[in-house]
Amino acid sequence: SVWFGLGDVAKVVFLSLAALVPVVVNTCDGLRNVPPAFLEVAKVYGFSRWQTVIGVMLPAALPSIFTGIYLALVYSWLATIGAEYLLVSGDGIGNTLIDGSEHFMMDLVLFGMVIIGLVGWALNVLARQVDRRMQRLYGITPR
Repeated sequence: SVWFGLGDVAKVVFLSLAALVPVVVNTCDGLRNVPPAFLEVAKVYGFSRWQTVIGVMLPAALPSIFTGIYLALVYSWLATIGAEYLLVSGDGIGNTLIDGSEHFMMDLVLFGMVIIGLVGWALNVLARQVDRRMQRLYGITPR
């Protein structure tokens, strides 16, 4: 917050960090846990390094990568609400909740909670559709 102030830049940095960590950790974990037999087959077929990464390692790591994406969506959505609470912001769902609770207007609080839930649900549906499409593209059995 000291480096980036309390405005929009600070929010973007805050949300980026919230989303970056689970994606990077799960992607590294997925790539590290590619079965050695898969890499052996790629070597037998004479795959280049790039072909091995795109054709073998990426499809094998997709479940872990999408786990990171799901977690990033959850963390970044929570960070969005938190950023509106902690940082200076204009109109938004977090401010609607704050205004509603400060003025004892339960309709605003309930409205904000419903919107938070609906957006979270929509993000999950969207991520699941992308996940299924990528699995079909790479011929992976859906979870």
